[in-house]
This record gives sequence, structure tokens and C-alpha cells, in this order.
Amino acid sequence: MRSLLWVASLLAVLALSGCGYNDFQTKDEQVKAAWSEVLNQYKRRADLIPNLVATVQGYASQEKDVLLGVTQARAKAGSVRATRTSATCRRSSREPRTASPPRATDSSRPCRTTTSSRGSSPRT
Repeated sequence: MRSLLWVASLLAVLALSGCGYNDFQTKDEQVKAAWSEVLNQYKRRADLIPNLVATVQGYASQEKDVLLGVTQARAKAGSVRATRTSATCRRSSREPRTASPPRATDSSRPCRTTTSSRGSSPRT
């Protein structure tokens, strides 16, 4: 009977000894695969950073051009001056119209609505 007990216990030990080892190996491989996915995602994100930097630099360059254009346009608009002729013409057009004869200054030259920028000659 003792020998039978020894044989049964030996078979039980041999049968149960390999069960947990395969599970440990399977779980270890699953952890390694999941961690490699995490590392792959980190690498992909790191590879995309130069593209993002280039995109932001391009956008900043375009914004700089737009800002300079708007600033220059505002400066040109601020530097436009009305000529004396156009100021006289506007003043005479604001006066009420009456049956009186036109003034000598208004009839001697026609109204011009020209504007000039700084440094350039007035256009007619």
C-alpha cells in the first residue's frame, strides 16, 4: 500500500508541476507584447513632433506675412492726404445750393477727387 501511495503522489506531483509554468510564460509574453505597443506609440508620437513643428512654423510665417500686409495697408491708409482741390470741392458741395452764380474759384477749375501718398506727386 505504501508503494501505491508513493506512485500516486509522484504522478500527482508530475502532473501538476507543469500547469502553472505555461500560464506564467503566457502572461509574460502578453505583458511584453502590450509594453511593446506602448513603446511603438511613443515612437510614433516622437516621429510626428518634427512634422508638427514644421506645420507650426509654416503657419507662423503665413501669419507674419498677413500681419505685415495688414500693418502696411493701415500705414498707407493713414498716410493718404487729400489735396487742396478735393478739399475745396468737398466744401463747395456741402454748401446749400442757391440760385446765386458760382464762385470764381469753383468755376475756374473743375473738382478733382484725387489723393496722394506721402512722397508722391498728386495725380489729376
